[in-house]
Amino acid sequence: MPAPNSRRHQYQRASRPRRYKLRWYALFGSPLFIAWLLCLSPFLLVTIAKARRNNAPAPPLTFADMQRQTGINFKRLTGAHGTKELVETMGSGVAVFDYNGDGLPDIYLVNGALLPSLSKKDPAYFNRLYRNDGGFHFTDVTLAAGV
Repeated sequence: MPAPNSRRHQYQRASRPRRYKLRWYALFGSPLFIAWLLCLSPFLLVTIAKARRNNAPAPPLTFADMQRQTGINFKRLTGAHGTKELVETMGSGVAVFDYNGDGLPDIYLVNGALLPSLSKKDPAYFNRLYRNDGGFHFTDVTLAAGV
């Protein structure tokens, strides 16, 4: 340990408060920060005041079951048979992308499989690809697309 009168010890003791003051001044005491704060304060206060005046309650949010109108007929099957395999407890997946390049988002729905063999020979377990026809209507193109 250095002696109390050594140069190194004195430098460390003197530098700590100085660094703290420099950091504080750099953040809050600089002329640019003060100018920025003074210029933006009126705009922030006006925005807050307008937000408080227009605090009317939002209309209630309603949901509707649109499954029949869209043409999507998909039921997720897990292949569960009572032994609680790990894959039974996980959800399936969905991908939304434009598979045919028409600019409309198409939907690919992933289904489960029979357990424990993970067989997908039964058409009920097939994954499904739905082409977006526009107007919120979809057509099942799984077999035509070769999925």
